[in-house]
Order: sequence, then structure tokens, then C-alpha cells
Amino acid sequence: MGASGPDVARVTAVRTGSVTHSLDCNQRLLELRFELTDAGLRVHGPADRKVCPPGYYMLFILSAAGVPSISRMVRIGSPAIAARAGAAVATVVATALEMDAARTVPFGTRVVVGLKSRCPYGLAACWGGAYQSLKRLPAVASVTREANAAESTAELFLNENGIPDIAAWKVQFKQSANGSYDFRGVEITLEGTVRTRVGQLFIKGTKYPRVEIRQIGAIDKIQWDWDRKAPLVPTAEEQSAFASLSKQFGSSGRKSVRVKLTGPFQVISGKPVLFVRTFEQLPAAPRNRQTPARSRRLSKRG
Repeated sequence: MGASGPDVARVTAVRTGSVTHSLDCNQRLLELRFELTDAGLRVHGPADRKVCPPGYYMLFILSAAGVPSISRMVRIGSPAIAARAGAAVATVVATALEMDAARTVPFGTRVVVGLKSRCPYGLAACWGGAYQSLKRLPAVASVTREANAAESTAELFLNENGIPDIAAWKVQFKQSANGSYDFRGVEITLEGTVRTRVGQLFIKGTKYPRVEIRQIGAIDKIQWDWDRKAPLVPTAEEQSAFASLSKQFGSSGRKSVRVKLTGPFQVISGKPVLFVRTFEQLPAAPRNRQTPARSRRLSKRG
């Protein structure tokens, strides 16, 4: 594990807390033994497995002045704790951190899921069940570890630049989460080429079929308004995004444009629809410019 800055004086691990109870019997702060090696900083867990049970910990590096680093979330699993002969050693090495971080690297299509927890403390406080259930959904590559408490949403990424099967998601999520959350819908971000067809806009990419584009409505957003107990109302800029995109095909006479679109996603009468609330124009895809065979022959004759 690499560490930059002041000399390392202490390394600690803080067990993630249980936020649904007033008394957390599992809360603990561990002082970890460490050593500097040619490869960086090597950290060892306590020898007593009762002191360091498997689970997620926040790892901190502290300077001599007691200033902590930004924590890194690490998972100490049962394979990392030897149970034989009462000897238990948990070693946190670079590979563990790298593997843990790799699971949250954005890869495919970005999806935001609107969830409402039936737990009275809100989605962020009762996040564990939703997090595990989202990870099990088809085509999901990673889930951002923290929920957006202010908007009651969760962010995840697909394993490719496709579109989610939200019908299957709703069924599986309800079963997996045991009905503890209300699945309010999804928002996606797509990159592709927008074209017009019979006066209607569509976007298509290499990994997903043609998706119809519509203007966002007053209740289409999945972000939650806690004061109104209803979805957030689209801003004036969001409401005008569709009209601004349509103008790209009006006076300019353009037949297609590459864009990045974000908005609520639904399947209506079996057809995928994106209600655009923001868009960004992208550079045109580079063309493979090869000299035609006829031109090459003519140049040789000359």
C-alpha cells in the first residue's frame, strides 16, 4: 500500500457502525502494526480474531501530529483471518485495496435508481440491504458505496454501455430486498447518435437499441423532494433540454448529432424511452478515411 505525505506514525482501522440501534456492541477502533517495505506500507491486523472479526473497516494513516488521512474502505474477510490453533492474522495489503477500489470504478452505463426506504431513518441510514440487492441485479458491474440521502437515490454502473432491464430489476430487487424499499424508477446516461424519424428524436449506440427521446414531465424525475414528499420538479433548464436538442435539427438542417443524454428511463408499450433533462454535444466520431482503390490505381498510372 502506498502512502505519501508526512512520516507514518500510526495506522488504525475503525469498524463501520450499526446506525439502526442506539447501542452498537460491534463498534471498535484497532491499532494496527505496520512496517515500511520497498513496495510501500504493509499493515497487519491483530493476532486475536475476536478483536478483528470479518467485515468492512475504515483504514486511517496518521502522522506524528495526529493528522489522519482520508480513510480507505477495506474488507477483512474470513480467508484473511486464520482460525486454526487460535492464531489469527489479518493482513491488509495493496492487492486488497486495489480489488476493493476496482469494484467501484465506473465502467458501463451510469444508472441512478430512485429508492425510498421503509425504514424510518431514511435510505442512507438503512442502506445495507439496498446496496447488496442492487449489486445482484442483472448486468450491474458496481454500486457506489454511499447512497444519496438528500435525493433518496443510489448510483451504479452496468457492465457495458447498454440499457437496464428495469422490468426484471423491479421484480428481483423487491424479492432480494424483502420489500424493504420502494423502487421508484431509474435515470440513465447514454452516449450515442441522435437522429430524427417521422418528426421524433431517437438515440442509438453500439451496445443498445434505438431509444426514443421525449421531453421531461413534471413528475418524471426520480430525485426525491422531502418537503413535498414527491419527485423533484424539473428546473426550467431541464424542461427546455428537449427543445434545445431539437433545434440542432431545425435551422441547421443536420441529420444526426452525437450527444450524451441524461434523464429518467422507462419502457412504454414495450419501447425504451428516455425523458431528457440534460444533454451534452460530443465531437463527431472519427471516420476511417482510406483512399479508394480506384483513386490509388489512377495515381499509380500518373
